Amino acid sequence: MRGESARSGESGVLFQRKVQRAAAAINPYFHNISKLRKALAEDFIDNFAYVYAEDDRVINIKQTKNIYQEVIVNLNMAGKVINEVSNPSVFVELDEGEDNITQKEDDFNSMLALINIIAGINPQLVDIESLVANAPIQGADKMVEYIQQVKESQAGAAEQQRQIDTTKGVLDNLKTERDMVTDQEKLKLESEKVKAAGAAKA
Repeated sequence: MRGESARSGESGVLFQRKVQRAAAAINPYFHNISKLRKALAEDFIDNFAYVYAEDDRVINIKQTKNIYQEVIVNLNMAGKVINEVSNPSVFVELDEGEDNITQKEDDFNSMLALINIIAGINPQLVDIESLVANAPIQGADKMVEYIQQVKESQAGAAEQQRQIDTTKGVLDNLKTERDMVTDQEKLKLESEKVKAAGAAKA
């Protein structure tokens, strides 16, 4: 972070990029989100026993994305309670692995900063489709589908224009050849007229 655009040998753009990257790296926003999620999870655990206190309560537990598993809590079987939650002894620990939403948000912001740098060098190298696909928002897949449809439409239009240009080129060549044949026929007729005129004088 040391250096200023007015005094150092680096450009003002490079200095601003350093400031932006440092701000993204130390942004406390995402860490505060993690703290809030942990507080909500702890509150849920503290009140879980009151909400699911009845016997043989069926609940759905999310295993992976869009996949749920049914679990029965406080299940009475032959005088024995299985999965009793009336007095749970648990603690909350957030999984800060690579697949959590906070890490995805951090990765997306890093990708966004990188794309801004690439766009400053060569905008054609920016992969918008990958950026949108990695966006930590709902509906990103629909946006990717739309981008793909637009690309296919543009590719189809470009191919159609190429075919039109090719056909136009072929027609232009045929016209040129026809004009050349016509000119040759005119020259031949003129030559025959000259010969006929010469024969008449003789």
